Amino acid sequence: FFFTESPMLKAFLGHMLDYENQKLHHAEIKINEMSVEISLFTRDLNAITELDYDYAKFADVIYRDLIQ
Repeated sequence: FFFTESPMLKAFLGHMLDYENQKLHHAEIKINEMSVEISLFTRDLNAITELDYDYAKFADVIYRDLIQ
C-alpha cells in the first residue's frame, strides 16, 4: 500500500492495528517511508486461512476508503 500523505498512512495503520486486536489475528507489517507491506500467514496451522483472506479484504477496503 502506498500513501502520499502521512496522516493517511497513520490512519491506515491505526485501522489495521485495531482490526488485529479485535480479531486476535496479527500480520507482519513492514513500513518503508510512505509504503506499507502486509504479510499474512496463520502460523498455528502453517497455512493461509480464511482469517488471512478476511484481513486482506479489510485492508483493501480501508485503503480504498482512505485514498478516495
